[in-house]
Amino acid sequence: MAVFYALLPTGAYALSLSLQSNLAVELGLTDRQVGTLSLLSTLLSAGFCVLGGWVSDRWGRRRSLATFIIGTTLPTFAMAAAMQHFHWILPVSPLLANRPVPAPELVSLFWSLTLAYAVFQGLMYGVGTAIFMDVTNPLVAATQFTGYMALCNLVFSYSAAWQGHAAVAWGYPATLLIDGAFGLLSVLVLPLMGPLAAGGAPKTAPEASQREA
Repeated sequence: MAVFYALLPTGAYALSLSLQSNLAVELGLTDRQVGTLSLLSTLLSAGFCVLGGWVSDRWGRRRSLATFIIGTTLPTFAMAAAMQHFHWILPVSPLLANRPVPAPELVSLFWSLTLAYAVFQGLMYGVGTAIFMDVTNPLVAATQFTGYMALCNLVFSYSAAWQGHAAVAWGYPATLLIDGAFGLLSVLVLPLMGPLAAGGAPKTAPEASQREA
């Protein structure tokens, strides 16, 4: 089940991958503004990554992680609704003559929702990595954990690829909706990743044997 979990996106990804970068350019952000948005997103993610670990130690890893994953989808769904409302559907080349001008409200929503997403992504990221330590065999933990991380990197690759094609074919709102819905699938896998021990982590084989004895 951990392999299946590693092959699924842990929440929505669109507001952190190339789709977000494309939107920033299309909505008229300058290079300085794009850099500022990236810096603020990174700082928020880093700070809330620490807070996410603190919360998960006290509230339970899986319950916290499920909440954070759901949290990443909320700004994504909100951005989809905003783009539909302002009729910014398909990608528009910045070099297009007489290209449409985005509504100031849409640009403001893009800023706020991207930063809100960074908060939930930070909360999720550290816990989403730590969950794999709960299900690794201590005898081969380095190899097993590295394998899980490699699968997670694969998820980033295929997510960026399909989102690029989907945005061109179906538009931004549909792509964002699919991204959020697909990201929720990992929540369904979390309860299946082995029985929990007293401390909230899955029982390892030696622990189970000792308890049975």
